[in-house]
Amino acid sequence: MSPEQLEPVLELAAMMKSTPRPNSDLANALLGQLLERCIDTLPHAFRCVLMLCGVGQCSIRETAEILELEETTVKTRYFRVNALLQ
Repeated sequence: MSPEQLEPVLELAAMMKSTPRPNSDLANALLGQLLERCIDTLPHAFRCVLMLCGVGQCSIRETAEILELEETTVKTRYFRVNALLQ
């Protein structure tokens, strides 16, 4: 394509990205609600690790210190909670 032919395509692509799409917004909202319900059903020990590492972006070491656990325990719980959520 020549630059003249490519320009309208790029403009359309930019508009598609910036234009809100109700279906995808609704799907994302429903997925978020489902994920929240799944997190709520997790055992407390796993939920704490998930919230600190996954949501709070704490390191394994920081999470271990906060929860007063061994780092290996935090790693194991984080691995398991991800498997449970899948």
